[in-house]
Amino acid sequence: MNENARSSRSRPTAELKADFARISHESATAWTMFRRAMGDRDFMPVYTLRHCQYWENAAGPGRIVRGLWRLAHRIACHRAGIVLPATVRIGAGLRLAHVNGLYVDADTVIGEGATLSKGVAIINGSFFGHEDRHAEIGHDVFVGSNAVIGPVRIGNGVFIAPLASVLSDVASGALVTAAKAEVRPLDGSRKTPDLR
Repeated sequence: MNENARSSRSRPTAELKADFARISHESATAWTMFRRAMGDRDFMPVYTLRHCQYWENAAGPGRIVRGLWRLAHRIACHRAGIVLPATVRIGAGLRLAHVNGLYVDADTVIGEGATLSKGVAIINGSFFGHEDRHAEIGHDVFVGSNAVIGPVRIGNGVFIAPLASVLSDVASGALVTAAKAEVRPLDGSRKTPDLR
């Protein structure tokens, strides 16, 4: 990797230290982060993602290192049961909480201090007929289990409850909850059926 490209990006340790601080009270040394990544299937994809992003524009012999980190990231994501492409732009302090089933679209932008839970789906506009739209999530956002986020803008400090579907823009500091389930008979009337 040439020195100009290397100096234009910070080493992955700054983001990794912020990510590591969200899940552990240990001091964030290279060894403790590596050890945690090898033993924690929720942290390993974050660890390999940061290295993939650092080596993305590598030239010359650095392309081999880039390829090895991409392979490691694919293995980490497969092991965790998630889809988290290396092209996702995520700020420092990411926490993946029990992430089995997580899906994040490749064009998604996520701010600092985000928490993504199990079963979250962040999808792009191609599902809705808008190829050019993608999700933009602000800083300090919590996304609860099995929430679905469409190609929307979400402000800072938003709490998205489990099972919520976010299909329109959300202002900063909001609480997004799942809709209440309503039971209706199949014939379209408002009367509730007698289940006795």
